[in-house]
Amino acid sequence: SSLGSMTAGLAAAGAGAAGMALAMGAVTGVKFNANIENATMALTTLTGSSKKAAEMIKQLQKTGQESPFNFESLQQSAKLMLAMGIEAKKVIPYMRNIGDAVAAVGGGSEQIQRVSLAISQMSAKGKVSAEEMNQLAENGIPAWDIISKKMGKSTEELMKMGQNGKLFSSEVIPLLMEGLDNRFGGAMKRASTTFTGML
Repeated sequence: SSLGSMTAGLAAAGAGAAGMALAMGAVTGVKFNANIENATMALTTLTGSSKKAAEMIKQLQKTGQESPFNFESLQQSAKLMLAMGIEAKKVIPYMRNIGDAVAAVGGGSEQIQRVSLAISQMSAKGKVSAEEMNQLAENGIPAWDIISKKMGKSTEELMKMGQNGKLFSSEVIPLLMEGLDNRFGGAMKRASTTFTGML
């Protein structure tokens, strides 16, 4: 009967869709495992320790699970920070502060990488310039305002200090991270429970 053939057709289509979903899941699993393997190799090289790399991977995975950001963007940002000379022990706390700030302003994985790049450039130069501070502002991070409040100086004073090479990243970055935590702490976790974050 036509009903019987329609039912058989629907069953076959359902089985085909289920098989396709399983195959896609397997491909995704293989890709994720390859990402973990590549990240482990790179982080071992950058930290000089397989133990430190494994711990960093574990922390990045945890951060990814508690945030709207994917593991790939988080580990890319972590590698960038390490490559630009940020101490391994500071990378995960910095990533959490940056992630909270980016999540709070509605940014995504691209913003995480841009903000990480700006922070890394500041660290590598040893001095803070308007260029990196503007990169942060372009990605929704009110860095001048945060630093102004933390240092008790006007934005104009800070900009002048930056122009004169007297605004040092060793002082500014910890204050900026503290300010990000004070202002945006916990935003990643909150964002991960939204519909967009879950997607």
